[in-house]
Amino acid sequence: MSCEDLMLKRQLRKGFLKIAILKMLKERPMCAYEIMKTIEEKTGGLWVPSYSTIHSHLIQMSMLGYIKGERGGERGKIVYRITPKGEEVLKRAIKVIKEFVENLSVFVEELFKEVKE
Repeated sequence: MSCEDLMLKRQLRKGFLKIAILKMLKERPMCAYEIMKTIEEKTGGLWVPSYSTIHSHLIQMSMLGYIKGERGGERGKIVYRITPKGEEVLKRAIKVIKEFVENLSVFVEELFKEVKE
């Protein structure tokens, strides 16, 4: 994989991580470690964002009002919950992603059709 490919992959993951966190917190409140482990499990180990990456996203999302963290988990861990503002952002993000994936799939089909010819 080229350096450019790795950079592109990293950018996609970074943008997707915020949406993934919101989606997981909509399902249930979690601490940073649980979020990291859930992503690892759901991707079969293909994507394991570091604890510091998860934590920095949680801080940023808290400041934006998308989530709220409260101490109270095991050993005083901060447990995060999605806020109504975060639910609205998630709803809009899912709509945009669905439209993007639909358009991208048409493009990819055309691209592979050209490659086969």
